[in-house]
Amino acid sequence: MKPIWIFALTLALFTEIAEAQSPEKLFSDANEAYAAEKFEEAVQLYEAILSQGMESAVLYFNLANAHYQLQHTALSVLNYERALEIDPGFEDARVNLQLANLRVKDNIKPIPGFAVSEKIRNFIHSYSSGQWAWVAIVLLWIAAFLGAGFLYAGTAMLKRITFFGGIAFTVLSIVALFTSLNRNSVERDSGKGIILSPNVYVKNAPSGSTDLLILHEGVKVTLVKQSEGWSKIRIADVNIGTVEGFVENKDLAPI
Repeated sequence: MKPIWIFALTLALFTEIAEAQSPEKLFSDANEAYAAEKFEEAVQLYEAILSQGMESAVLYFNLANAHYQLQHTALSVLNYERALEIDPGFEDARVNLQLANLRVKDNIKPIPGFAVSEKIRNFIHSYSSGQWAWVAIVLLWIAAFLGAGFLYAGTAMLKRITFFGGIAFTVLSIVALFTSLNRNSVERDSGKGIILSPNVYVKNAPSGSTDLLILHEGVKVTLVKQSEGWSKIRIADVNIGTVEGFVENKDLAPI
């Protein structure tokens, strides 16, 4: 009987360990640590969930809150931005990001684009890839309904309405689908990054001797190109114009 008991105890032990390391348990423990103001512990537990390949807007939001409490400006900004990439409508994350940005020393004011294109871009980015996918599905169902209506329409006028309506909604569905795919690629790689180091000198070239400007932690930059050791970044500010230069990869993190 002893081997059976040993096997049972071993199985129970492994089950307990697996449950202790499950994302749900880690998330619960992290929230409890945060509520108890054990912010360092909360950060470690949230990071442990991310290390398992799990991510969500709420997870990044909670991690950002813990970093914010620890006065980690860059990491709080980074994780609020990541939360918003997943869920653009996450209003609490947007408000907290504004608060975190107040701690950033550099007051970068982006150069405004064309009003119409900027509004279109903001509208597209106000919804996640999943939400755009649902829009595409709904529009396709409407198109199918109008197609069925065309087959059973009793008058020429109704046939024209259902025919052209079906075509219009099909086209809109395709547009929504491509928008969803585009948002999905942005969610995977936004092309943006956050400066992590307290002070970073932007160089004119990798390992260059000329400093173009200095940036501080928490600043959001455009990632033009990344290579081994160095990243080419772009800053567009109404006061200094557009500046492109190089920083070490260790000094920033992609959103």
